[in-house]
Amino acid sequence: MELSDLASYAAEKYHLTEDHQWHDFPNLSVLTDPETGKWIALLMRQWDTDSGTELQFCDLKCGAEARTSVWSRDWAFPPLRMKGSAWIGIRMGRSTDSEAVFRLLDSAVRIGREQRFTLTLGMPKPQENTAYQSTAIPPRKEVSREIEISYEKEITVPEERPIRPGVPEKIQEMQRLYEYGLPGFQQKCRNFYLQGKFMEDYEDDQPYAGDFQQYFPCYHDLSVRQLRGYFTWRTRFRKGEALETPASFAYLYLYELLNGIGAEDPSDVLLKLSVFEQEYLGRGFGDPSMKKNLRRWMLEYAVVHDFPPEEIEKYAEKDQLSHDQAIQILQKPEEAEDSEVFFAISYFAGGSLPKSPVILNAPSKGFRLFAQAWRMLLSEGQKESRRHFTQFFGKLGSYPWHPLGNALVWMPEKHAECIIELNECRIYRCKNGNWTEERYDPLSFDKKRFQGFFHEADRAFRKYLKTGSYLREKPEEAWAVPIIQAVIEADRKETERLSRPEITIDFSGLSRIRADAETTRDSLLTEEEMRAEERETAAVSEEMRTPEEFGEASVPEFSETLRTEDSELLPAFSLIPEGVDSGDLQVLRMLLRGEDPSEVLRDRHRMPSLLADSLNEAFFDRIGDNILEYDGESLFIIEDYREDLLGILGGSA
Repeated sequence: MELSDLASYAAEKYHLTEDHQWHDFPNLSVLTDPETGKWIALLMRQWDTDSGTELQFCDLKCGAEARTSVWSRDWAFPPLRMKGSAWIGIRMGRSTDSEAVFRLLDSAVRIGREQRFTLTLGMPKPQENTAYQSTAIPPRKEVSREIEISYEKEITVPEERPIRPGVPEKIQEMQRLYEYGLPGFQQKCRNFYLQGKFMEDYEDDQPYAGDFQQYFPCYHDLSVRQLRGYFTWRTRFRKGEALETPASFAYLYLYELLNGIGAEDPSDVLLKLSVFEQEYLGRGFGDPSMKKNLRRWMLEYAVVHDFPPEEIEKYAEKDQLSHDQAIQILQKPEEAEDSEVFFAISYFAGGSLPKSPVILNAPSKGFRLFAQAWRMLLSEGQKESRRHFTQFFGKLGSYPWHPLGNALVWMPEKHAECIIELNECRIYRCKNGNWTEERYDPLSFDKKRFQGFFHEADRAFRKYLKTGSYLREKPEEAWAVPIIQAVIEADRKETERLSRPEITIDFSGLSRIRADAETTRDSLLTEEEMRAEERETAAVSEEMRTPEEFGEASVPEFSETLRTEDSELLPAFSLIPEGVDSGDLQVLRMLLRGEDPSEVLRDRHRMPSLLADSLNEAFFDRIGDNILEYDGESLFIIEDYREDLLGILGGSA
């Protein structure tokens, strides 16, 4: 992150401009709130001759509470130049978390605007013994007293401009409507609204071929030629002729719509904004940030004009909707399908998870395993479940929300108190005219721990399903192993249960059938046949005696070994996998004895790499891993499994 990123964010969201107040010290500048005149941040730059790079620092007045929230970060430290517990020092660089710094700036602006407006002219002395000592901040004019500025102060208004020939009278009247007063963003918005409503139906036919670039452009910033060029473009666009125009002209048009200028009602405003998105941005016109701003404004406009949640959701960014939907599914995974839970996991776990062979080889089973891993993690009791979820995603927090804050929109009346629940994890509230947004903030997410859990799950599931492309085990993910193994064991038992055929026997009439059969048999047997049956029953009982009743000598003996075709001795109940032929087995024994099997392989026309693949696959059920490796020149046994192989082959090679 660089100081320019912070300055751009401040300008776009709060209209703060970077002010270089000291010509002799161009490496120092401040961000000043135009509404209060207070310093928000002190920006410092210093050239490091040793590294040949520019070092960038910032002192930011974010308040003690916000300062504490980031105090443990490596880029945060005591302020370099300013004093007080409300200030924090920030070192800009690659490791600096831009989102966290932007939140600190939000806090600084909010605190500054909540406090009484008092501006002290003069410079605090630089803090002693700091790491940054290149240049002292030059003092401004020495004034020992505090000056309290009131917005009620009288300001001299310029004399009324005379009628100018060649300038449309409507434009001259609009320019005379501009009210001069103390500078402030709300004053700028009010002037824009008054002039815009006056020019709402104006049309012109004087195209402008030049360029015009201005932050937060308003009519007062344009020359007469530029004004006529803008209204000419607007006239044609309203009639369906979409022509490219300077970006600042396009923003003027969007500001008009957000103020209701040129639209019948709020619904018509959103309709016309959608037309602009399709007909202008859809043709590739506009700057890169315009579409992002437009989507944001459409959603915020729908909220402040009390549209129903289902309508507001239409204007939300796709990424925001995906984020919220994933959070809701992961909160209640038992209510969602396996595939839904998996794709919610994938949203936060990274794009590589859907490419796992666990998913590619057997999607349904893969979805189920990953979904069950998350469900089992959250099923360790209700309190524990909530703890795990909060550890990964934090809590639903309330944050200041400034709808349409980076656009010229005049809203003089406070909005009535309301609650708009877009979904379970994004809620907008307005109280006393101040808006807040309840959401799960990404700054609270523990992505590393979340991704680590599913990296271990992916690793274990690949091994369990024998997919190949195995992952390396990471010690820091050991905490997840018991949960993942429990999922695997449950799946193994379920698979075995489903593989057994179900046999249903009705025992309800068995006794009656047996009794009827015996009655029928007795009626058919003669006396001599009945005596013969009794003798057979006695003989069967004699044969069913246990070996102990017969004595040790009568126990039948079983051969301990069997002989194969190559005269090798194998255990009677062999552990050697089926399908391994004697030739491959001979090569395996030679490798165990440390002998070179190259000649045998040539005689059998057997490629070493194919032999390794064949034996690795055959022995995987017994060993659970590869037993051979081929480095392009020779085959060799993986030593970790030598003893296991000797045991399978009968104890010797």
